[in-house]
Amino acid sequence: ILIRGRIDAIYQIDKDHFEVVDWKTGKVKDGEDLANAAIQLAMYRLAYAKLANLPIENVSAAFHYVADNQTIRVADVLDEPSLIDLITKIPLEV
Repeated sequence: ILIRGRIDAIYQIDKDHFEVVDWKTGKVKDGEDLANAAIQLAMYRLAYAKLANLPIENVSAAFHYVADNQTIRVADVLDEPSLIDLITKIPLEV
């Protein structure tokens, strides 16, 4: 399965830790909307960890809502096995 995306920003927190940030221009999400958006964030986090050859624990992820100047760090970002499980359950269109 090919999934495309574009990471908006990556910040180096310290020598070994980085944060992937997804800039948002809309209103701040919460509840189920935030949980659904967090799937995209988890994919970006995993992609960067793999590209940079880092343990996923060394990469955090956040949404930054530009209009409100508010950064949201999702507490339960999916890990690789959880993402694979979720993606393999999506029905494929033929």
